[in-house]
Amino acid sequence: MLEDFRLIIDLVSVLAVAACGGLVAALLRQPVLLGYLIGGMVVGPTGLGLIKELIQVETLAQFGVAFLLFALGVEFSFAELKKVQAIALGGGGLQIVLTILVTTLISLGFGWVTSPPQGVFLGQFYPCLRLLLSSNA
Repeated sequence: MLEDFRLIIDLVSVLAVAACGGLVAALLRQPVLLGYLIGGMVVGPTGLGLIKELIQVETLAQFGVAFLLFALGVEFSFAELKKVQAIALGGGGLQIVLTILVTTLISLGFGWVTSPPQGVFLGQFYPCLRLLLSSNA
C-alpha cells in the first residue's frame, strides 16, 4: 500500500511540475513542450531527485516519449516538411554513411572485426547495439 501511495505522489509531482513548466514556457512565449522537458529534467533522477519509484515512472515516461513524438509530428505540415526535404534527407543520409564508416574504421582498428564487410555490418547496427547495451546496464 505504501509503495502505491509513493507512486501516486511521484506521478502527481511530475504532472504538477510539467504543468508549471508549461505555464512558464507559455508566459515566456516559448513552446510548451520545452517547459515540459525542463520540468522533467528538474524532478528526474539527475535533477533534484524527487522521484523515488524510478522503474514505474520510467515505464510511464515511455508513453510520454510516444506522445511527445506524436505532438511534434502534429506540429509539422507537409508544406514545412517540403521546405527542408533536401536538407533532412541529405543530412540524414550523410549521418548514416558517416556512422557506418567511422564504426567500420574503429572496429577494424581495435580488431573487433576481421574484414571491412563485418565492420560495415556492425556500423549499420551500431545504434541498435548502443540501445541494447544501455538498457542492460
